[in-house]
Amino acid sequence: MAKKHSDPYRLYQRGEIWHVYLTYQGTQLRRSTGTTSRREAEEFALQKIAEIKRQAEIRHGGLIDVTVNETFGRYYNEKAVYQTRSTQTLNRLSRLKEWLNVIYLHEINEPVVSQMVANIRQKMKNATVNRYLALLSVILNTAADEWHYNCQHIKISKFKLKEPAENIKFLPDWPTAQKIIDRAPAHFKPIIQTALYTGMRLGNIIGLKWQQIDFTNNFILIKVKCKNTDGGKNHHIPLLPQLKQILLELPKTSDYVFLSSKGAPIKFIQTTWIDIFYRWQLAKDPKELTPQDVILHKTYTNKYGETKISIYKRVLKDPELPYVNFHTLRHTTATWLARAGVNAKTIKEILGHQDIRTTNKYMHAADSDKRAALASIF
Repeated sequence: MAKKHSDPYRLYQRGEIWHVYLTYQGTQLRRSTGTTSRREAEEFALQKIAEIKRQAEIRHGGLIDVTVNETFGRYYNEKAVYQTRSTQTLNRLSRLKEWLNVIYLHEINEPVVSQMVANIRQKMKNATVNRYLALLSVILNTAADEWHYNCQHIKISKFKLKEPAENIKFLPDWPTAQKIIDRAPAHFKPIIQTALYTGMRLGNIIGLKWQQIDFTNNFILIKVKCKNTDGGKNHHIPLLPQLKQILLELPKTSDYVFLSSKGAPIKFIQTTWIDIFYRWQLAKDPKELTPQDVILHKTYTNKYGETKISIYKRVLKDPELPYVNFHTLRHTTATWLARAGVNAKTIKEILGHQDIRTTNKYMHAADSDKRAALASIF
């Protein structure tokens, strides 16, 4: 399938963009060239052929030399794209590539990783640095074990930074949860209620479709990540009568269950979530502002035609309702279950954890009950 018998590629257009179909030395590839210029598209095709030829020529002991860009791209397309937070992983891959600052995968060695950690640890929390290291470890292991790429075996765990003891945040009681629900916009209330009644992750909630809900047998079917199953494994969550009634009252105008105030599928919730807790307050004296304040500048023209700038700072609407992130709702469900005496195995099944050790983090909630039981006999 080449444009000439002597050419190992064929160019074709989709819209204005040129695409290439390439078959060379047993490798077949269909890809967008990202350009509307035929000349640039041909250069792209020849470059890809040169890369394939180079890989074939430098095979040593069954290992293939590849670039970091190629490896990260393959990891995203074959692995990360099926994850709940694929966009977040894509952003992390982009940052990792920038921080590593090498071209070929085999150039990633211990000094390179050490220098990367030294450069970024001052800009972010230790836990965040460790997440990037965990991602790099998975990529290197996959590249070596599955793809037979030429890369160095690095013990990434030796570079991980110490983290403070994990402090699981959760809502103290239902009245607090009800406050959050009451202050949310109408279209957002069912999303919060679904999170509390099921313990589902945000990505699963806003991506939920009507076909995933069985109102007859009362369960919700979602996919949860699983290292042994591409695309995740099926996970059934009980549909409680309270939540069933809430969902049945929603309009079915889309394949998606939860829609924005304008009737479109929801892709981003952060602004709506923050508005539940915060409001903007005019800062009359800028000297009172601190580096911790989140501020907003607004430019306006007064009646004299002069340009002025007003500074606003973000303050809590209710000092008794401190800000928590949306994922706290999932922690809340798990913690309340533990407080009620539910065993770790059942909580694991409800939340869809892959490892019981993840669930055990929530079992601290039962400590107060144990303490009360001991106190009652002494």
